[in-house]
Amino acid sequence: MSDFLDQKAPCCASGYIQVNGKTDGAFILKTDTPSPSLPEEEFFFGYCITGFENTALYQFIFHFKNQGTLQTLLRTDSPLVNSVLYTMIENQAYYFILVNPDHSVTAFKSNLTGETLSTFTKNFNDFRNTPYS
Repeated sequence: MSDFLDQKAPCCASGYIQVNGKTDGAFILKTDTPSPSLPEEEFFFGYCITGFENTALYQFIFHFKNQGTLQTLLRTDSPLVNSVLYTMIENQAYYFILVNPDHSVTAFKSNLTGETLSTFTKNFNDFRNTPYS
């Protein structure tokens, strides 16, 4: 975590967290502007799989109403990234941790449901069965 905190903002990581004794996946976002407490309805999450030649990347878009948008690319061939995403999908628990410039933290669990969850789950599982994964 100290390596992540040493990085210049904005930046993103994926990893595991413990919640009530259970291991879940999380996106950790370091911002260059302070993040207020955010109700879930002010947060929007998007994704796609993009790439060029023989390389594929997960693109994640995090939009915070009245705050801005952060985008990140994560390697599809990373065992850690795939394991974290798989854990999120299996547990249906999507945690987001925002690290502010002063290293204070805003954390929340987003309950992705409906079409967003079913499309994300299907696309992730389909992609895992391709030569690029």
